[in-house]
Amino acid sequence: VQFGINSRLDEVQAWILSGKLSDLDERIQARRRIANHYRELLGSWASRMGIHLPKDGVNWSHSYHLFVITVDPAKRQDILSRGAADGIPYALHYPLACHQHAYIAKRPEAPQYHLPRTEHLAASVVSLPLNPYLKEEDVMLISAHLRSILGET
Repeated sequence: VQFGINSRLDEVQAWILSGKLSDLDERIQARRRIANHYRELLGSWASRMGIHLPKDGVNWSHSYHLFVITVDPAKRQDILSRGAADGIPYALHYPLACHQHAYIAKRPEAPQYHLPRTEHLAASVVSLPLNPYLKEEDVMLISAHLRSILGET
């Protein structure tokens, strides 16, 4: 691994992935429907609990590759542990802020920053399961599970 390397797809990878482009719009629309369902089920409760849900911007729409929420950092491990025990694959896609990764943090040429907001966000994020094949019942189950862990108020 080299710091700052830029790699490209080879022809075989590009050929395989190009086949996935034919239904990309449908898969993104399915992800958006699932994200909207999460927001319907969790919205007002999440606001009261201090949980932030992703949303579209004024002039742009999210593709919802991931559905990353922010929670109290003290409760994140409980969410992950209980999810694993109950078969719900909550995930940590971004467990550290970029500047905290050992490869970057230990490089002599890398500036050493203290970024408290970034570090707090990195300690707060959890990804809810989201894929274009998730069923409405699954979203309801996952939402109820998260509410049960964090308290139904």
